[in-house]
Amino acid sequence: MRYLILASLIIIFAENSNAQKNGETATGKVSYVSSQNVYVKFESTKNISIGDTLFVTSENLSIPALIVTNMSSTSCVCSSIAGVNINLALEIVAKHRDKTAKVMNKIAVIKDNKLPPSHEAKDSVSNVKTKQSEFKEKINGSISASSYSNFSSINTTNSNRFQYNLTLNALNINNSRLSFETYTSFRYNQNEWNLVKKDIFHALRFYSLNVKYDITKNTQFSFGRRVNSKISSIGAIDGVQFETKINRFSLGAFLGSRPNYIDYNFDLTLPQFGAYIAHSFKMSNGEMQNTFALVNQMNNSKTDRRFAYFQHSNSLIKNLYFYSSFEIDLYKNINNKAQNTFSLTSSYLSLNYRVWKRLSFSTSYDIRKSVIYYETYKNLINQFIETQARQGLSFQANYNSLKNIYFGIRTGYRFPSNNSKASKNIYGYVTFSRIPILNISTTLATTWLQSDYLTGKIYYMNMSREFFHGKFYSELGYQYVDYNFGGALTSLKQNIADISISWRIYKKLSSSIKFEETFENRTRYSRLNFQIIQRF
Repeated sequence: MRYLILASLIIIFAENSNAQKNGETATGKVSYVSSQNVYVKFESTKNISIGDTLFVTSENLSIPALIVTNMSSTSCVCSSIAGVNINLALEIVAKHRDKTAKVMNKIAVIKDNKLPPSHEAKDSVSNVKTKQSEFKEKINGSISASSYSNFSSINTTNSNRFQYNLTLNALNINNSRLSFETYTSFRYNQNEWNLVKKDIFHALRFYSLNVKYDITKNTQFSFGRRVNSKISSIGAIDGVQFETKINRFSLGAFLGSRPNYIDYNFDLTLPQFGAYIAHSFKMSNGEMQNTFALVNQMNNSKTDRRFAYFQHSNSLIKNLYFYSSFEIDLYKNINNKAQNTFSLTSSYLSLNYRVWKRLSFSTSYDIRKSVIYYETYKNLINQFIETQARQGLSFQANYNSLKNIYFGIRTGYRFPSNNSKASKNIYGYVTFSRIPILNISTTLATTWLQSDYLTGKIYYMNMSREFFHGKFYSELGYQYVDYNFGGALTSLKQNIADISISWRIYKKLSSSIKFEETFENRTRYSRLNFQIIQRF
C-alpha cells in the first residue's frame, strides 16, 4: 500500500510539472448549451485535444466539468460530466496535459459511459452546428440625411431639395428564421411642401420593404416589396415570393402586383405573377448560373404584357466573365385582337477578359425594342410599334503600366434607325495614383460624343488627397464642356469647377460636402450638396 501511494504521488507530481512546462491553463467561456452538448469558446485550442477534461473553478478548487468531443481552432464541443450544472455564466479552464494523461482520460470517460460513441457525437455536433449556422443574426444598414441646393443668377431656378434615406437588412433576427429588409426614401422640394402635406406619398418612396421567413435551410418565402436577384430585370415585385433549392436547382414563383408607373406606390390594379427555374454550377475557377422565367403582367383583369426571360452568367474560364440576358414577348393585342407571339424584345451580351494582371478588355452588345404594355399604353400602340429597335456596341480597355499609373479607353456606338443618325462616343483617361511626396492622386480625361442632335467635347481634371490617416478626404475638379446643337446653329460652352470634402467623424459616422460652380457666358449656376450618414 505504501508503494502504491508513493507511485501515485510521483505520477501526480510529474503530471503537474509537465502541465506547468507546457503552459498551465487556457480560459474560455460557455457560448452555447444544448440538450446534448456544451460549446466553449477559447482564443485558441492548439493545446487542447479531443478527450481532454475541462474544469470549472470553485473556492480555488478545479472541478472536472466537461469532456471535449469535437473541436475547431477556437471552439470545443463538449459533453458534461454528471453532477455539474453548466450555464452561460461559467468560466471554463483547460489544463494542458501530456499525451499519457489524455489517453488515460479517454479510457476513464469511455469506461464511465460519459462520452457517446464517436459517430453519434459527430452527428450530434453536426446537427447543432447546422442549426446555429443556418439562423445566425446579421444586421446592417444606414441612415442618411442630404440636402441639394441650386442657385443661379436667374432667380427662378433656385431650389432646395432634402432627402432622408433608411436602409436596413436584418437577417435572421435574434437568430430566428425571420428576416426584414427595407430601403426607404423621403424626398421633397422645399417649394412643394404643400403637396407633401396633402399626400405623404408624394415624397415617401419604398424601394424595398419586405419580411422573409426561412422554412428550412433551402426554402423560404417573402412578403412585401422586393427585387429578386434571379429575375432582377422585372424590377420590384409587390406581394408573395417563394423559392426552394434542390441540389443545384432553385425553383421560385411570385404572386402580387407592380409598382405604379407614375409615383411608384403600391398599386393592386396592376397584378402580376410568374415562375422561374435557376441552375448554379461551381468549379475551382468560377461559377455558371442560368435562370429562365415566365411572367404575366396585367392591368386590372386584362393582360398587359406576357414574356419570357433568360439570364446566363459564366466565369468558369479563368480571367474570363460572360453575361447575357434576353426578353421574349409572348403576347400582343392590336385592335382588340389578342394573340400569342414570339418576339425578341431585348438582348444584352457582355464579355470581360483580363489578359494579365495589368491589362483587361471588355465589350458589350445590346438590342432593344420599346416594351409595349397593351392595356396601359392602349392609345399609343401604333407609335410604339413603328419604333425600330435600338442597337448598341461598346468596347473598353484598361492598362496599368506602372505601379501607380492607370489609363484606359472606352468607346460606344449606337446603330441608327432610318430617321436618325448614329450615336458615337469615345472616352479616355489616365490616372496617377499617390504621386510621391505630394501623395496626391490625379485623373485627366476627355470625352467626345456625337448624336442625332449634338456634337460635343468634354475635358476633365481631378485631384484628390487623404489627410489624417484617411479621416479626411478632399477633391478638386475642373471640366470644360463644348456642345454644338443642330448643325452648329446653337452652342453651349461651360466651365465647371468643384470642390468636395469628406470627413469620417467616428467609425461608421461620416459626412461630406460638395460645392460646384458653373460659368456660362451670362449665367452662373451654383450647387451645394451636403450629406451625413450613420452606418450600423
